[in-house]
Amino acid sequence: MTRDFTPTDVGIVTPGNAADGDLWLALDVIANVFTGGSAVQGNLALEFQAVGGLAQQNFDTNTIQGLISGGLVDQISNNSAIFNNYLDLDGNGTSDYYANANGQIDGNTVQVSEPSTLALAGLALLAVGGLRRHRFNK
Repeated sequence: MTRDFTPTDVGIVTPGNAADGDLWLALDVIANVFTGGSAVQGNLALEFQAVGGLAQQNFDTNTIQGLISGGLVDQISNNSAIFNNYLDLDGNGTSDYYANANGQIDGNTVQVSEPSTLALAGLALLAVGGLRRHRFNK
């Protein structure tokens, strides 16, 4: 299980401990465009394909028309973004480069039955079969 973390936890977050569990979803950026504002702030549009992880089958739909790539994609995102280099995140006395974004990811998902739903349906079928057999043997 992957533990929760915050990117501002100085000295705690590394690529190693950020990926110490099962990957839930891997997305590849298919296309992106940065518009408006200036070189340090503006709007960032992204298009994604689901390529791995435990939830890939739920997100790999290819049902959204990409406005940047022109092809079918799995997820799209429109964000406002700010890029700065004036915070000392690691405490070494020098400014670090970081990005801050605010936005949402939109897409369609595939509905997958939960194991408990399947188990309940199986139990119901066994019960119906048992009642039918019981009546047949009388």
